[in-house]
Amino acid sequence: FESVVIYGRTTPEGMVVTCVVVERDLVSSVTFVHNRAFTFTELLKEVALFAERSDINEEISRLLSHTEQFHDVCHREEQAGRRLDFLAQEMLREANTIASKANDSEISHHVVEIKVAIDRLKEQVQNVE
Repeated sequence: FESVVIYGRTTPEGMVVTCVVVERDLVSSVTFVHNRAFTFTELLKEVALFAERSDINEEISRLLSHTEQFHDVCHREEQAGRRLDFLAQEMLREANTIASKANDSEISHHVVEIKVAIDRLKEQVQNVE
């Protein structure tokens, strides 16, 4: 072997140990979680699945779309109260989804600010006919 790296960490569920072996530019590893071995391929699949579940791009895109629609409705000369209320509710839903997916404290702080602003919008919408 050119190199062998073994590292471990303790999680609330127990010890996670990974062994990475490099031999002639070929990297292989086995990770043991709760005494179950995961091959390098299985580990990559789990990481890809986690990344997919954590992706907030779609929610951000929908939030921006709802914001643009809200702006457009505000500039029309028709009764817009129900539509604005619905759009505010959809914006809140997207913000909540972003908060639940994001594993980042900075994003969480921004989401709180977004939700406060949406709540203010919802209060104002209640006064619109």
